[in-house]
Amino acid sequence: MTPGTTLVIVGNGPSLRGFDFARIANVDCIGMNAAYRFWHETGWYPRYYICLDLVVGLSHKDAIADLIRTSKSNGIELFFLRQNLIQALPEDVQTSESVVDFDAWVKNAPVLAINPLTTGSHSALIGALLGYDRLILLGIDCDYVEQVSGAKLDGRALEIATTPESNPNYFFDGYQVAGDRYNVPNPQPDLHIRSWRAVAPYLKDTGVRVWNCNPVSLVDAFDFRRFVDIEDTLGERLPRPAAPGLPHGGKTGPAHGGAATDLGRAGRGLRPWRQAIAAGIGLLLLVLPLVLSTVFAAPAWVLVTANTFLVLVLLAGLGFELRRAIRFATGNTSDIRDEGATPDMRASAAFSKASVLAKELRSLGERLDTQDICGDSDDRPENGRVNRD
Repeated sequence: MTPGTTLVIVGNGPSLRGFDFARIANVDCIGMNAAYRFWHETGWYPRYYICLDLVVGLSHKDAIADLIRTSKSNGIELFFLRQNLIQALPEDVQTSESVVDFDAWVKNAPVLAINPLTTGSHSALIGALLGYDRLILLGIDCDYVEQVSGAKLDGRALEIATTPESNPNYFFDGYQVAGDRYNVPNPQPDLHIRSWRAVAPYLKDTGVRVWNCNPVSLVDAFDFRRFVDIEDTLGERLPRPAAPGLPHGGKTGPAHGGAATDLGRAGRGLRPWRQAIAAGIGLLLLVLPLVLSTVFAAPAWVLVTANTFLVLVLLAGLGFELRRAIRFATGNTSDIRDEGATPDMRASAAFSKASVLAKELRSLGERLDTQDICGDSDDRPENGRVNRD
């Protein structure tokens, strides 16, 4: 591997039991959820913290507030949190420059709207948006026991009634304690595995390499590598993480300079030939009917045939885009090319084409109203030309 900027995504799976965190002490890392309990015991802290689970965040809001207050000493620079959690935090930490409102950021970075949304998979998207070239997955196992011993159902969430002596889902047994609330790991079949599959095309198309360093992980969207084989060539730390519209303290702030941006990455994944085809079709829609009807005084049936052909082309394109959007949203992207676009981008493209199609159909109807398709010469405009309002 050549030098670059590397982010280690530190999951909480049991494959990390016994791992020496000193091995990643000088590497940019993002940690998540309740792992702060382990960090407090060992003194190791990541550069970034993330918690995107609506239930887990509120359950740990006091501890997260303390992490933010002590960020100067623990070294955590940015906290990626959901809006419901930020609003529940004390005011002094709500407005901290280190707090990033994930829900506000989605509006400026639509790629974050990829579903399913999980803390782990979207750590990878955030790493790409911040400007990292490589992502290393540690402890991303996705082999969950749905309800651990000592947990009870509380409404739609689970609550730890008694602290379990051992916890098969995490790399240390004290990860969950009595009173913790959390969601069922997979409320939908293979939710976490599908979330990684959903973000993989964007990461690939934007040139971000991802290695999964757990050979028995159920996440199958990336190449597997042993951490020992790459830890000596992890590359550099990112000097100053930033992205356009990064919302600090619950507000959308200006972009900081120096980092790769979402727009820059997206630009590398665009398909110029598709833009050219779309522009060509649009030009034909505008020019061809006018040329046929005004210059050549073409019969009405020629005009209708030409417009029908173009409408069919648009319908085919619209159907293709809608199919791609649906398959991408459901995570079934194995046979779809150009998978780097987000569902929002695909939906926007589809509805844009639908709008063009609707306008063309209305225009065609107006032209048919003014043409004598049946050959009634009394109603035909002079010189065979269509009168336009």
